[in-house]
Amino acid sequence: MRGRNKVLLSAVMMTLLSSTMAVPSTWAAAGLNSDGRIFAVGSESKFESTGNTTANGVVASNGGQVTIGSLDTPNTDQLPKRYRQPAFITGMLDNSSIQVDGGVMDVTTAPWESPYPVAFAYNSKINLGINDVGTVKNKVFNMQGNVLVSDKTMPPYQQQQPSVINIGLGRAHNSPNQFSGKAVNTLEDKGGEINMTFDGGMWSHDNMGGLEAFMIDGKEARSSINTLTGTRTREGFSRISQDSRSDIHVNKLDGHINVIYDMTSGTGLNFSKPGSQKTGLDAADIEGGNFIVKSAAAGSGVHGYVTGDHLDTSSESNVNKILDNLAHKFYYENYVKGERNLSGTVSIASKGIVSSFQKALTTDQKEGDITWKDGNGQGSYVAPEPKPTPTPDPKPVTPVTPDPKPVTPVTPDPKPVTPVTPDPKPVTPVTPDPKPVTPVTPDPKPVTPVTPDPKPVTPVTPDPKPVTPVTPDPKPVTPVTPDPKPVTPVTPDPKPVTPVTPAPAPVNPNPVIRGAYDTPHMRGARSAIMSNINGWRTLTDNMYRPRVLQQGEPTGIWARVGGGKYSFNATGIDTDTTYTRIQGGYDAKTSSGWTVGGQVSYLRGNDDYVFNGTGKEKAFAVGAYGLKDLGKNQYIHIESQVGRASNDFTVRNEIGESLSGETKANAYSISARYGKTVKLSNGTYIEPQAQLSYTHFGGDSFNAGRMHVEQSGVSSTAGGLGLEIGKNFGAGNIYTRVGVNHAFSGTVKTAYTSGATTKYTSEDIKGTWTDLAFGGRYGFNANNSIFGDISTGLSGDYKAGWSVNAGFTHKF
Repeated sequence: MRGRNKVLLSAVMMTLLSSTMAVPSTWAAAGLNSDGRIFAVGSESKFESTGNTTANGVVASNGGQVTIGSLDTPNTDQLPKRYRQPAFITGMLDNSSIQVDGGVMDVTTAPWESPYPVAFAYNSKINLGINDVGTVKNKVFNMQGNVLVSDKTMPPYQQQQPSVINIGLGRAHNSPNQFSGKAVNTLEDKGGEINMTFDGGMWSHDNMGGLEAFMIDGKEARSSINTLTGTRTREGFSRISQDSRSDIHVNKLDGHINVIYDMTSGTGLNFSKPGSQKTGLDAADIEGGNFIVKSAAAGSGVHGYVTGDHLDTSSESNVNKILDNLAHKFYYENYVKGERNLSGTVSIASKGIVSSFQKALTTDQKEGDITWKDGNGQGSYVAPEPKPTPTPDPKPVTPVTPDPKPVTPVTPDPKPVTPVTPDPKPVTPVTPDPKPVTPVTPDPKPVTPVTPDPKPVTPVTPDPKPVTPVTPDPKPVTPVTPDPKPVTPVTPDPKPVTPVTPAPAPVNPNPVIRGAYDTPHMRGARSAIMSNINGWRTLTDNMYRPRVLQQGEPTGIWARVGGGKYSFNATGIDTDTTYTRIQGGYDAKTSSGWTVGGQVSYLRGNDDYVFNGTGKEKAFAVGAYGLKDLGKNQYIHIESQVGRASNDFTVRNEIGESLSGETKANAYSISARYGKTVKLSNGTYIEPQAQLSYTHFGGDSFNAGRMHVEQSGVSSTAGGLGLEIGKNFGAGNIYTRVGVNHAFSGTVKTAYTSGATTKYTSEDIKGTWTDLAFGGRYGFNANNSIFGDISTGLSGDYKAGWSVNAGFTHKF
């Protein structure tokens, strides 16, 4: 019976797929049918496309194999109505396999009578954005639609085989891969799996429709992930946006993952009440479903964030309540069984220029540790309770009470102290030496001032016997009269204890501390401004054309093309830029001994900022330059340039919320260089150089979302020292040059405004950087030559990672 069902199902699939195509009797076929669907049916069938492919669907059945480099769904108006196949990408029967490295797939907006999932697997394996060994492809990948592992609606099949969907979410062109949909697995108890690997991508967990045909309530069905592989640290920015009220269940978590609950009015999950009424103080304000982890690999972490327009963070108790409500969304099931591999944090994210709040772990948000409950593994955030004493250091107490033990025998029994201490002076001379007693007896005068009361003297003089018992037993004397001075300050004077205990810390041991003043969005905008400034610096600072003229390059029309990478690291800023630069111009010698020329320069770059911000910068300049031989192997170069720099940027905060804008500014630079060539034998030379430049970069006013930015102009003076060692040979030369540069001045001041709040930052661009270059030139004849160089930065906040340039000169 089961074998007949398999044949029946295969026959149905072939009928659907063959359409107008003739199919061999062996049912082994692969290709693109007349309906625009890719298929591979039979264990000998393979379809492979390494480029971009647009199709109306993909099916692999009965052991068929499909491999596609990039798969796109057609435009909405070109998509046909839903086919009877289970999903847009369908794998079924006999370990069929489908590999899709990337693409843009959206089955949620098609004009179908009823939507269907984007991927379905039954007794087959489907890889989306990842390969068999778990490597994320990091291609452009955007997938919208539910994915499903199930045997529902499938005819009974005798042999149970693995049903697996693997999804990889990385980054491409510094933008995250995105998957929007649910991941539903009805075969968990039969070995079915949906696995996810994150490498900087994002999963928006929401129902995209199409599950009802499988007798599954799409709104209520939870997503089930067998293994969720996160990033090595939380800074990997891999994240899940919990946009559904149904749960996410993870059988095993390996690594770190960020989970976001959005209460924003426009984009958040707002069914119970509008986002404008959600303060976060009511547990029902956070509507997203729970995030449940059954087990975790050692060192794993889950990090919850909440964001909203109207969160009430006006007091510490409110902040702690919001964090506790958020922590309740997380569960660690194996905690109740003694497993202790998963840590958790909860945070209130920053927004625009509004700083978030911090606890102990980071400086970017108000954050606290999740405490897992022993009973059910549910998370909670418990604010530390005020303690009666901070944590005083007992060491200062020890010298105040040197030894409480000797004090105890002294204070409880004052009786032995009384007869000894009233007049210790006569005892002291009697005990060690009886001779002093003799002078006391004949001369009572010294006795009178010593003992104010003559009565005790009388018994001492006539009867030396009381003296005798004192001397034979010095033991009671030793503890009693070692030094009565320390006894006095201990008992009557508690003042030393007072400064130790009254620490003010217990009054508020867990204060609410605002997060970083410089929010991620502010840092991103400042990064875009600094990238503009550094782009202009890269375009104009090397006075390249006068340099090659000095080395013997002929005058005429010239062009230079190159590219490279530079970075800038400062407080709160970490930018990396890859760029392409094009320059060209014309120069000639004058009768006055000067070589003069004009040039045009253009730079285009791609920026990476903190929190995965991006920028596209452009800079152009026009300028003039001159070179004059001063005699005695000395020369001077002069150059001026004027132009404009712009940057179209997108910046993000710690949970990926983005703001976009564009900043532009005019700029100009003036530079002068002096050098002296020391010629050695065999064409070798040494050339020390000194350079001085002045740059002014104009201000700008721009918007990034709801954040308004005012950047002031900045002027900077920089100097440089260099040493070039080279060798001239025939029609060319080669050289090595090392340089040390220093910016003596320059401060970028910026104001950020959102609503009635304004913040200010100041970025110092002063500093030192060094570089190393290798290059040379070769002349084919008197009128044509080529030149090139390779350079790299060695140190500094502004550092040229590498640069490669080549050019030519033609003389008319």
